[in-house]
Amino acid sequence: MYSFDYEIGSGTTDKTTENTTDKTTYKLPINLTLTEKRILEEVRVNPSITQTQLAMNIGITTDGVRYAIKNLKSKGILSRIGSRRNGTWTILSK
Repeated sequence: MYSFDYEIGSGTTDKTTENTTDKTTYKLPINLTLTEKRILEEVRVNPSITQTQLAMNIGITTDGVRYAIKNLKSKGILSRIGSRRNGTWTILSK
């Protein structure tokens, strides 16, 4: 995701990269699929995104999105607030 220039043998860049990564990533359970992680990233950027838009952005079927969302809801990670039409997704902290 990020690219850094660094000098060989310099330890400061590795530490900087590690600190930046810690600040910009979610602490998620390890047992998430790639599709579930991608859905969470899309929802983080646009909480009012639809399942159809998720499917188009990620490149899977709407049934695949529904399945992954069902799993995320059962794991207590994702929740829908409001109606199907005007609601928003909420990523719950665990």
